[in-house]
Amino acid sequence: MVDGADSFLDLLSGDEGRVTLDISLEELEGYQAKLDKVVMGKNQELLDAVGHEPIEYGAYYEVTELDGKNFSHQLWLCPVTEYVFGEYPREMWVRVVYR
Repeated sequence: MVDGADSFLDLLSGDEGRVTLDISLEELEGYQAKLDKVVMGKNQELLDAVGHEPIEYGAYYEVTELDGKNFSHQLWLCPVTEYVFGEYPREMWVRVVYR
């Protein structure tokens, strides 16, 4: 996890190093965060610096809500997102299951 996704998981875990999430394309009851897709792209320089496997693309998301409050944090998700959901969804909701 790089480019904001790592720090987002740290935030959700309370810096405990572990967190289990439910991620849905439909609003989840009791969700902690809402993510909105901003743009397709990638930061190749950062990916090279951390030794990320070669990829063609990814997508940036803005966390617009956290625990019911307006929030602003950008994160990048790799093509695994597209594999899991069949696309890069326009919106996703995240609920912490376990810390």
